[in-house]
Amino acid sequence: MANLEKLRQQAELLGREGLTTLKEAIHQLQRRVLDVKEEGESVLAEENLDAVRIMSIHKAKGLEFPLVILAGCQTGTDGRHAITAEALFDWSTGLTGLRVGRTWDLAGLYIAEKARLRAAEEQREFFMSP
Repeated sequence: MANLEKLRQQAELLGREGLTTLKEAIHQLQRRVLDVKEEGESVLAEENLDAVRIMSIHKAKGLEFPLVILAGCQTGTDGRHAITAEALFDWSTGLTGLRVGRTWDLAGLYIAEKARLRAAEEQREFFMSP
């Protein structure tokens, strides 16, 4: 999709330049697309882009990320759920919290308590309204 979007943008630029023939436009598109030195395979391949990346352990080898979630690691070797895990995010503060089993990190405790207080306030307002 990223390649098609790039092609569309280049065609739009050519249209603004006022080329006269289709042959000339195709030649310019070829030159612009083929003359690109080096770029990532997709927009998400750029390292400075703030995005979620889903990859295998082998693809991630040697890379660094601020948060890594290993899917399926909460199950035991026999396939039964041994430990439950949860990731929480608070949009107002930008905090990300984690809970693994009964163990919380500090941000997770804060977010969970904030959610509990909000739910209690909503309950109170529901029962107090006429």
